[in-house]
Amino acid sequence: MAKKKPTRKELLKEPDEFLSFSRKMLMFAADHKKGIIVSASVFFGLLVAIAGYRYYEFRAEKRAFALLQEATGTYAAAVGRKDPAALETASAAFERLFDRYPGNAAARIGKIIYADIAYRAGDPENAVALYTRALESFDGDPALRSLIRSGLGYAQEASGNLEAAAASFREVAEGEDSIFKDDALFQLARISERMGRSAEVEALYEKIPSTYPNSMFREIAREKAAQASDG
Repeated sequence: MAKKKPTRKELLKEPDEFLSFSRKMLMFAADHKKGIIVSASVFFGLLVAIAGYRYYEFRAEKRAFALLQEATGTYAAAVGRKDPAALETASAAFERLFDRYPGNAAARIGKIIYADIAYRAGDPENAVALYTRALESFDGDPALRSLIRSGLGYAQEASGNLEAAAASFREVAEGEDSIFKDDALFQLARISERMGRSAEVEALYEKIPSTYPNSMFREIAREKAAQASDG
């Protein structure tokens, strides 16, 4: 049975809850006027401070990305004019970015770019140090850490440290979140072959086509596994 709707007369006899609440609030405000004014001032002061910080952070990030663009542009221009000191020319701009905005996204991304530049410029030792610095900046990002560690593996191999390179590629291949697993597994197999670890080479190559059937390394991995088996 539907509940009887109260008449207007009955409603007028009931105390208005909103008005009662409002009256209580007004009475409280009158008794605590000074405290409320202070609290409101603090609250709005915090809002202003937060807004100011975000504005500063936004402007700082813009300046940081402008420096990153300057650094990459400096390197590209040096390469374009075939400057043999292209890396050294760009290094000052990159280091200025890292010094001024160490925690900004532009600086963290810049470390990866700078490390890749050093590797491609034929300075693997410097690239190893830069990739290692970049790893520290992406502690909570497994996907980017895999990308960085993969670059680190290439740089370590180029610098002659095959043991460290194998460890880097193994970590990527066995990681939980990476789109570079098949590449890392192939590089690990190739480096293991260079190091004479014949016992594991065949198994590593065989794992690529069976685990990653769409990998670009599928066919060459099969051939390598067959060669390792015959050898």
